[in-house]
Amino acid sequence: MKLMILDGNSIINRAFYGIRMLNAPDGTPTNAVYGFLSTFRRVFDLAQPQAVCVAFDVHAPTFRHEQYALYKAQRKPMPEELAVQIPLLKEVLDAMGIRRYELEGYEADDILGTASLICEKSGWKCTVVTGDKDSLQLISDDTTVCNVKTRMGRTETIMYTPARFEEEYGFAPPLMVDLKALMGDASDNIPGVPGVGEKTAMELVQRFGAIDDIYAHLPELDIKDGVRKKLAAGEESARRSYWLATILRKVPMAFDPQENAWNKDYAPALFGLFKRLGFNKFIEKWGVAECPGEAPAQPAAPALEYVELAGSEQAEALCAALKDAPYVAVLPLDGLDRIELCDGARVYSAAWSHCGDGYNALLRAVFSPDVKKLGCGVKDTMRLVLDEGLSAEGFIFDAALAAYLLDATDGDYSLPRISMRWLGAEMHGAQAVWALYPVLEAKLRELSMDKLYYTAELPLCRVLADMERAGFYVDRQALYDFGESLNSGIAALQESIWGYAGGEFNINSPKQLGEVLFDKLMLPFAKKTKTGYSTNADVLEKLRGKHPIVDDVLEYRMLTKLKSTYAKQNKLLRRNKPERVATRTEPLSGTAAVYGSTPHVTPRFPHVPLKRKNSRAAPRLAARPSDCHRYAVSTDSAIVGMPSARTRITHTTTVKIFFILAERSRCACARASRSFAALMRSLFCCAVSFCCLLPDFLAMGYSLSFPRISMTRAMCLATSTSMCHLSRS
Repeated sequence: MKLMILDGNSIINRAFYGIRMLNAPDGTPTNAVYGFLSTFRRVFDLAQPQAVCVAFDVHAPTFRHEQYALYKAQRKPMPEELAVQIPLLKEVLDAMGIRRYELEGYEADDILGTASLICEKSGWKCTVVTGDKDSLQLISDDTTVCNVKTRMGRTETIMYTPARFEEEYGFAPPLMVDLKALMGDASDNIPGVPGVGEKTAMELVQRFGAIDDIYAHLPELDIKDGVRKKLAAGEESARRSYWLATILRKVPMAFDPQENAWNKDYAPALFGLFKRLGFNKFIEKWGVAECPGEAPAQPAAPALEYVELAGSEQAEALCAALKDAPYVAVLPLDGLDRIELCDGARVYSAAWSHCGDGYNALLRAVFSPDVKKLGCGVKDTMRLVLDEGLSAEGFIFDAALAAYLLDATDGDYSLPRISMRWLGAEMHGAQAVWALYPVLEAKLRELSMDKLYYTAELPLCRVLADMERAGFYVDRQALYDFGESLNSGIAALQESIWGYAGGEFNINSPKQLGEVLFDKLMLPFAKKTKTGYSTNADVLEKLRGKHPIVDDVLEYRMLTKLKSTYAKQNKLLRRNKPERVATRTEPLSGTAAVYGSTPHVTPRFPHVPLKRKNSRAAPRLAARPSDCHRYAVSTDSAIVGMPSARTRITHTTTVKIFFILAERSRCACARASRSFAALMRSLFCCAVSFCCLLPDFLAMGYSLSFPRISMTRAMCLATSTSMCHLSRS
């Protein structure tokens, strides 16, 4: 039989800092709870225990604080976003049927030590799951320690057995306490021996064992005199540190491994709790079922009468009714072959297969500029409408875009998700859009974000829809020739690299490259994994100048990447593709443009390192000059030098973008016509563009609650009006 006991505070703390911020539909932070549960399930599947429990610290002084007042005294208070998740995690554990233990005066580590010792005496195996190395002292033949690390959303686990521990540290697990006694622990404010660091302490323990043995034979130890003096002067500190670092394994608590048996016996409340937290994936993966006797969630609004139109007569009647509605919620389904409408009184479903000739008349009526419309994902709807030759005017609200402005970190702006958060229950279809409109608009006004929404974000939907439909021309032959021209450079670099290495090898193999760089050429290496040395870009950049082969490898990688991902295998080179490529951007207009460019979904275009000489030619070959000025497609150094990802666009930067584009507009008009009138029209259009940017200057300068405007938005706003006039001049 096996028990798995988790260090609750340690795991949730690492999950909080290792996973990006997540929020429940009601806005409650959940990233730490989510990370804890993900780690729990991963380790549970790995260890396959029959019993499970979790230990927590109590927010109160322990017996260690009573003896040493400076113990953990330097620790900063727990962030509020993490503190609110501790009771939430305990609620989840209770609903999962998992026991938890905490005792005032003792730490979670002491509970782990006591539980593991009881397991050993009872003939049980024990797996201790923690993110700290303190518990490594508990390793024995019957107790393993699973050390958990979470970085950038990825969780790594190391299962420490006595053999695995000795292989890494070079001494027995109980001596981990002696190591800490010598080197100290800054995280717990354990002093250790002043002047003795980890490297020296590790060598002392590996050679001489416990601190009792070290101090018993200190005069005759084969060590440097300086180290001997430090050890002699710091003996009292070493003894105190040993006591502080030792996990107490006799906590006065009732613990029986059998009482913690767990067979995924979830409580009925877990389904509703996961729903409230937005953990829908856990519901599916873990098979959490809704309790049959539990009352279903009350809808946010009473269900309206659902009318499915059949025949052109009903479609014509609806056309007349739309004129009296203040606004109507519209959702296209199956392209524009079927649409769903809501006027606040009824929900209408219309399909061309049922309505006949009246369906086209209905579409013209619905998408008339005179009808005010609500939507969800308005940019995509606009593109569909424009493709059908209908008007895209009249949209006054986009529920998904509003939800994004209110919480840009959510990541899911589907109607069920939005309605769950803002209406308290999942809703679908046009009625959900209708119900969300007053709630989200009121929230935008409350946060003074309505001006940004209506003057910048919503108008940008039309700009991006037009950009997608217009696309750009591709000089396919020039792009192909550019790819072929890279071959000579790649071949020369390959020969040069092989010459430095003294023989041929696969340059694209990190393992073989690592052996050449670090074993053969003896360059300093940063880290070594199970599969070999790390040769990523960060490692190689640090090695620049230490050997000519490093510069050649970096240049080789850049050229081969251009060849494989941009020139050689780009889908634009296929013969059956049209010269004009209409791209698709992220569904929510430019909401995902955190890197200063609108992400393309179909087809996907890789980011090109424009600061490189060879790669600068690629965009100029890919897009014809006649298209470059229309939507600010540029490799201009002033644009390339903009702030990197997640850097706030300042007043200076936005003004700089505006005047670069304004200058291009003026020059374009001057080239097209040398007349004074054409020049005046160009300058007038630039002035109009500046007025478009003015609300964003105010938003960025005087309201810190506004989301950061992306570079793409600033560029589109600065060019949309002026370029429209230029195309007509």
